Amino acid sequence: MKKLLDGSVNSGRSVRVFSAVLVLSGFLLADVFGASPPPPVSTNQPPASATAVPPPSAPAKLSAAELEKLLMPIALYPDPLLATILPASVYPLELVQAARFMADTNNLSKLDAQAWDDSVKAVARIPAALKKLNDELQWTIQLGEAFLNQDKDVMDTIQALRSKAQKAGTLQTTEQQTIIVTNMIVETKIEQQVVVVTNTVVQIQPSNPQVVYVPSYPPTVYAPPPSYVYNPYAPLLTFTAGVAMGAIIANNCDWGHGGCYWGGGGDVNIDRNTNINVDRGDRTVNRGDRTNVQGGGGKKWQPDANRVRSSGSAASTKSMESRGWGSGNKGSAAPRASNASAPGNRGQGPSAAARPAGGGSSSIGARPSTPSAGNRSAASPSAAGGPHQAHR
Repeated sequence: MKKLLDGSVNSGRSVRVFSAVLVLSGFLLADVFGASPPPPVSTNQPPASATAVPPPSAPAKLSAAELEKLLMPIALYPDPLLATILPASVYPLELVQAARFMADTNNLSKLDAQAWDDSVKAVARIPAALKKLNDELQWTIQLGEAFLNQDKDVMDTIQALRSKAQKAGTLQTTEQQTIIVTNMIVETKIEQQVVVVTNTVVQIQPSNPQVVYVPSYPPTVYAPPPSYVYNPYAPLLTFTAGVAMGAIIANNCDWGHGGCYWGGGGDVNIDRNTNINVDRGDRTVNRGDRTNVQGGGGKKWQPDANRVRSSGSAASTKSMESRGWGSGNKGSAAPRASNASAPGNRGQGPSAAARPAGGGSSSIGARPSTPSAGNRSAASPSAAGGPHQAHR
């Protein structure tokens, strides 16, 4: 046994001596050949998660042809309705919840108490509009992504489609709507030179400012056959039953800069030296020059970053983060650095797990990954007044 122990000790000493010789040889070779010895290996490497991650890139923008196809179904909607549908489409999850909630008509009186965005609650008061957004959910998601990512292109494309229908004679003033064609003189830059151009803006306003009608029309409304003649008794553009509304009428489109206004504002006001033509069937009424009257006090609609994370599509969330939108103050027009990983950064949208009060079911299969605080965006004034009568 003693011999075995002595042999083991001698073996250990030999290994240590051999290791020391190797290390010393490395330093000697380094001195001879001018190479530096290998640096010591650090055991304090930062974790992979601490490495800086570049900001996400924005989703690819839609082409002009893709935008035209996307916007054909709603380009001829009245301006106030359009200025409500576009923001609502940014929150498709809430639209699905609203559609299920409103399936029970007894829930109408409980609508204002829901934690959804005000634009969603406003659309929920218009059955035909809510049905379209819910039934064609993939289209709705793409619409919201386009409006969030390229709102100016969206508004310009809608104007181009309206101009086609107006020139084709299929878009007319009726009992439900008034068509106002405005030639606006603006300055723009072309090849670094400021030039004056005339932009034609086609506005569609409800004939009765308290009632909203949802139009229905085929794609041929933009390009009817050459022999087409407008027939007021069989028009291409028809309407659902009117819905009496409140604050939704105060929403309007910003045709000059993109986006829309809530509570007034937008390009509804008329500048001096603007020629107004109102189409009334077979004749055009020239109302001459008008003077701009400021008012309305509307606020430019801005998306709620936290609500988008909890109720929007994945592409919408990616677009928000790539543009630097963080939680910040709700409704602020100024972009903020994204901080989605902060512990206190919770979504403001309604939690999918929570059921709205009343008989309607609001649960859906997909759950948002971020819980909700239930706070509404301060940028959007509450849609006041519900539908209390139908007009035909």
